[in-house]
Amino acid sequence: ERGREFDTVCCIYSTAPFVTPERLREAYGKMNSEIDSVFTCVAYSYPIQRSLHIVDGRIGMVYPEYMNARSQDLEPIYHDAGQFYFSRINSFVESRTFWGKNTAGLVLSELEVQDLDTLTDWTLAEMKYELLHR
Repeated sequence: ERGREFDTVCCIYSTAPFVTPERLREAYGKMNSEIDSVFTCVAYSYPIQRSLHIVDGRIGMVYPEYMNARSQDLEPIYHDAGQFYFSRINSFVESRTFWGKNTAGLVLSELEVQDLDTLTDWTLAEMKYELLHR
């Protein structure tokens, strides 16, 4: 409409209080001829290989093969940090998702990430904000 064309789109979640211009630039900088999309991720705070489930009132390991593994020896596993997503427009249109074939993650620390679903989450976000802005 204004004679400008863009090749990249960025979606920033309004409930992501720790997004910074530096992290946006860092993520955008990861995009190249081989990477079509980038989004933030964070390692689970405890290895999910040692996760538990409760069935019929009894607790058990989801992955019993890791019963005796030391948590520090297990591979980190990540989840979407829910902050922002960059994508090449043509890739987004083709795949209809920010998770295209050639997606990279920008790994953040736990201090930079907080899901906001509950009052406790909000309190944790305030505490993290204070720590980050000392």
